[in-house]
Amino acid sequence: MQLDAIIVTHPDQDHTSGIMELLESSRVEGIIIKELILGDISDAQKSKEYAELETLAKEQDIKVGYIKTGDILAQNRLNLLCLWPNSQEYFDNINESSVNLLLQKDGFSALLTGDIEKDAERRLAQTISIDSLSVLKVAHHGSSNSTSHQLLNKLNPLEAVISVGAGNSYGHPTHQVLDRLTEYGTQIHRTDIEGTITYSLK
Repeated sequence: MQLDAIIVTHPDQDHTSGIMELLESSRVEGIIIKELILGDISDAQKSKEYAELETLAKEQDIKVGYIKTGDILAQNRLNLLCLWPNSQEYFDNINESSVNLLLQKDGFSALLTGDIEKDAERRLAQTISIDSLSVLKVAHHGSSNSTSHQLLNKLNPLEAVISVGAGNSYGHPTHQVLDRLTEYGTQIHRTDIEGTITYSLK
């Protein structure tokens, strides 16, 4: 099995622990990983976990790449446009520097938001230009600090996917986010209710 790339949104443990395990066991499991892609963030924001990902990938002879606002990954009519992070911006909260990708292929579009919160989301809403979004991957597991009216007004998503653990201690997804999505007529999918959610683009 070969993976062209693994993209890490940000170095929080709940987003990296599985990737660390995959990097460590890839050779044993016969998985070829061609590249690990990290957000091109300021040096001041690069945590111990960020450095560990870089080091582990290099030890496994996996190329390490970096992605920032305006970069594009393209293959077989599928485009991934990086909308965030901007390496010139600094946030005390690493969630705000999560990699955000706009995926587009043959009329289908999806916004993958990582764990951005209100400050980064406000900047994103000011710059993004899209008539209608097929799928919104809801930011930060449905935290009340994300998925604002301002962003939803710009995106008008047909469907939303919330990645969240059942019975989590944070109370995610919050009723505020669920109510906002319902107000926009967005069909909601939740991993705590439906399990793994897959979209197939041929």
